[in-house]
Amino acid sequence: MINTIDLQKIFKDTWGYVGLPFPEIMVKTIVGIPQRYRAGNYKFDYQYAHIYSQQGVSIRTGSEKNIEIFMPIWLSEMDRDAMQYLLPNTTMSLMSKKNIVTTTLVNRDGTVKEEISLGDWEIDIKGVLVGKDNFYPDEEKQTLVNWYKKKRTFNIQNARTAVCLGENEKIVITELRFPEIRGFENTQPYELKLLSDVEFSLYIN
Repeated sequence: MINTIDLQKIFKDTWGYVGLPFPEIMVKTIVGIPQRYRAGNYKFDYQYAHIYSQQGVSIRTGSEKNIEIFMPIWLSEMDRDAMQYLLPNTTMSLMSKKNIVTTTLVNRDGTVKEEISLGDWEIDIKGVLVGKDNFYPDEEKQTLVNWYKKKRTFNIQNARTAVCLGENEKIVITELRFPEIRGFENTQPYELKLLSDVEFSLYIN
């Protein structure tokens, strides 16, 4: 018996997300999509080839379950272009603030602004781990925890971060959270918070 997993419902119940999340998530009631193509039961009879952005990063690809993935997110340890760990069933938001010093002057309304630099990019990733054969995703959760425990920076490959982060920027994982499970015993929502990081070279004369 196939256990149909409604990933949209999980996102809505966990984070209040009611839109159409990506990747690997398509609403099962979309008009015009045949039943065999709809997300949930993982029965797809076609493969998606890589489609690349102007920066050379995949915009669409296919997973091992033949499910289309939009804006896939990969992490890697050494090779910037490697597709080492594909984060499952994700949505992502990015935010950065400028570092600006404001100075108040006498008899002048407002302040004088001095732009110092750009702040780190804050990346928030929400996703859902799905277990095999209707079991709780122990193995998938352990893999994610192992990446979180590594004390190092990572390369991130994603079409959106490729635009925002510079060529030499990496990311560090600052937070990992597992919200409560709602509705499906073989799923586990997760949330990752990342910060961009720039490598510096120290020269000693």
